[in-house]
Amino acid sequence: MNDNILEVRDLKVWFPVKKGVFGRTVGHVKAVDGVSFDLKRGETLGVVGESGCGKSTTSRAVLMLNKPCGGTIKVDGVDISTLKGKDLLEYHRKVQVVFQDPNASLNPRHTICDIVTEGMVYHGLCKKEERTDRAVELLESVGLDSSVLYRYPHEFSGGQRQRICIARAIALKPKLLICDEAVSALDLSIRAQVLDLLGGLKDKLGLSFMFITHDVGVVQHVADHIIVMHHGKIVEEGTADEVLKNPKEAYTRRLMASVPKIGRPLADIEDIVE
Repeated sequence: MNDNILEVRDLKVWFPVKKGVFGRTVGHVKAVDGVSFDLKRGETLGVVGESGCGKSTTSRAVLMLNKPCGGTIKVDGVDISTLKGKDLLEYHRKVQVVFQDPNASLNPRHTICDIVTEGMVYHGLCKKEERTDRAVELLESVGLDSSVLYRYPHEFSGGQRQRICIARAIALKPKLLICDEAVSALDLSIRAQVLDLLGGLKDKLGLSFMFITHDVGVVQHVADHIIVMHHGKIVEEGTADEVLKNPKEAYTRRLMASVPKIGRPLADIEDIVE
């Protein structure tokens, strides 16, 4: 069996720039331009960079939400661009995502029970009469209890909503879980709890993670391997220790310098950034 769950080669995602009454294409925004990397089974890949660097566009290409204009993406050794019908449906079950904003990714008209089990019913992983029992199991696995089953998303805090999103994602028993800025909107204390939860689920369920973030302070606690993106390209990659303890690129050092540290003079940070 291939050691890599995910293989990306020379990935390009360009968006056309149109102008004039007839919408003539006059150029392209190269959001992702020639990106290549691997993710091994059972590991966490941290994708780090500032807003607009192409990291979320890369993850959306893996999720088949953005169509690449070049390169290949293979999951379990299969080129996802060739998938159709049942194979495509199985792929969408195998790769799940936790988005940044739980408010936007949870349907406000559905109960929590419906939200976390809808995908299971659709993919035939449980019958409608089994929804309640399965929902309780999933919610307990993310630190919530059965009292929340028939409540609605607006009744919960941000951290609780993100736990619900995680429960929905793991319900389909995925092999790869993409976390796109999954903790950036949370308070620091809640952020630590959610990161601990994700780490526990990774070990328990044998998941592989692609962790998208702009925060080096977060990725250093979760990633086995790190790639740093800038202007649609990978500028540095390596193990977490290699990248964080001995960054080779000035851009990586600037990202690390931007992480606030208690007692650190502002002048020190400004000197590094300059």
